[in-house]
Amino acid sequence: SAVLGCLTMYARDANAFDVEEVRLLEELANDLAYGMQMLRTRDAHAAAAEQASFLQQYDSLTHLPNRLLLRDRVEHALALARNQ
Repeated sequence: SAVLGCLTMYARDANAFDVEEVRLLEELANDLAYGMQMLRTRDAHAAAAEQASFLQQYDSLTHLPNRLLLRDRVEHALALARNQ
């Protein structure tokens, strides 16, 4: 697994944290890492969905509207013209 960061705790005295405290701190660090990974995963999924949505209607190279978007716009304009 990849390292996401470093959680550092300092104390004046050597061996200031007992075994149970160290276990709790390790659990805290793991929970933080999990939360950070979930946030990053959510952001990556949102970005991918946004990109897929864009590519459904626009050319990936030129960023110009593709046939699906143009057809949708023409159909919408025709529907508006029929209703007038």
